[in-house]
Amino acid sequence: MWKALVYVVSDSFRVYFRSEGIAGTLGIIYRRLAYRVKQYFHGPCHFMKLKLAGDRGAPPYRIPRGFRADKTVPIIRWYLDDRVSAPVHNTQETYDRVFTQLSDRTFKYYGKDVLSFYDALARYGLKGKTALVFGLAGCNCEAMAVWSGAERVYVVDYNKPICEHDRITVMSMDEFRSSGVQVDAAFSFSSFEHDGLGRYGDPVSPDADLRAMENARTVVKPGGIMFFGVPLGRDCLVWNAHRIYGRKRLPLMLNGWTVEDAYYFDDRDDILDGDPYAHRQPLLVLRIERPTAPAITARLKREREREREREREREHFGAEDFVLRFESAA
Repeated sequence: MWKALVYVVSDSFRVYFRSEGIAGTLGIIYRRLAYRVKQYFHGPCHFMKLKLAGDRGAPPYRIPRGFRADKTVPIIRWYLDDRVSAPVHNTQETYDRVFTQLSDRTFKYYGKDVLSFYDALARYGLKGKTALVFGLAGCNCEAMAVWSGAERVYVVDYNKPICEHDRITVMSMDEFRSSGVQVDAAFSFSSFEHDGLGRYGDPVSPDADLRAMENARTVVKPGGIMFFGVPLGRDCLVWNAHRIYGRKRLPLMLNGWTVEDAYYFDDRDDILDGDPYAHRQPLLVLRIERPTAPAITARLKREREREREREREREHFGAEDFVLRFESAA
């Protein structure tokens, strides 16, 4: 335990002291230690590790090599096995109760983040439209879509849920891939950041989140939108709980999309450089980007300029200092 304490203190001062000062660094150390304590009490004990090692379906406790490709992205350990023996089951009574809570603005599933959905759905109405929800861990986005007037709502999850509502159709991932479904709007809130980590029984893959975003572009109709939310902060892999998206990986996730709107978004310049132990998850409204030829040429030019700037910084700061700096997002 003392080794973890020494590592957290020394690493925090090495990474944050120059930008945060003594007070800011001490605050980060406090949050990191609190995170470690939470991990210790909620993660598997040594006995459980041995038990999980013999379970072929369990997510790997050791981090696969492919996830370590970018040495500049820190890794925090928080191991979870949230595979379910029984699927999510939302009854008609559950939906009736949630619809009442949504109308009364007392729905608490996402805490304060649910306020962003009220505003977004009021502006981007779904009445008479079709919607698709990626991932379902309870009664949340699919209920909001039905409540806001969607004519048909599709729910896709590796663990196929049960949704007792006549306007909701559920599908497994295999069924979804062969369905050819096209929708006016998609929902991915607190979903894609888990893809590929095995936490929910999904196949382990370093770039599953990026492929999920690419796949979503093939599902949303031209002119359609996606309600999207992932943890934002300094780039970080929290194995195997989730990913945190910063200046490196967030542009990769948003490739091919334009940000139409943002709700409860902290517009400070350092939101993507912030402490991964205090990340935020605003709601973004995305549209499929359809760039013209001049726009593509301009983007390639900007990418070449950024690469030249990276090379200049590597030469000026040296490799060790350069990894502590974050490149600007597109």
